[in-house]
Amino acid sequence: MLANATTTTASPPTTPQTSLCTTAQWNSTFSILAGVTSTAGSSPTLLYYPYNIYFDGYNNLYVADTSNHRIQYYPQGTSIGITVAGITGSPGSTYSQLYNPYAIYVDSNRAMFILDTTNYRVLKWQF
Repeated sequence: MLANATTTTASPPTTPQTSLCTTAQWNSTFSILAGVTSTAGSSPTLLYYPYNIYFDGYNNLYVADTSNHRIQYYPQGTSIGITVAGITGSPGSTYSQLYNPYAIYVDSNRAMFILDTTNYRVLKWQF
């Protein structure tokens, strides 16, 4: 038998934890860095389910273009991608192929670490 048992019920705070500026506005200025709005494809200017991006120290963009089974590289200021890993539209498990790459990291020596999801592996590619 428990003596002096108590029950505590948490209640939400009555005042906000943080305050927001009442005049804050969303900045609607944007740029498309890669791909074309509402257009999927496999050309160097199009993407098909891009999933993850990475910027290197020189502001070059890398995109895990998942359904194209490739990693696209966009030098700073360009919107035309260069396939640096995988074979566009050709999923597979050989060392030259990717199968739904989801994430990428590039180190200072330009080694790419690729999460090759459907192949259940992480690859290190040097380019």
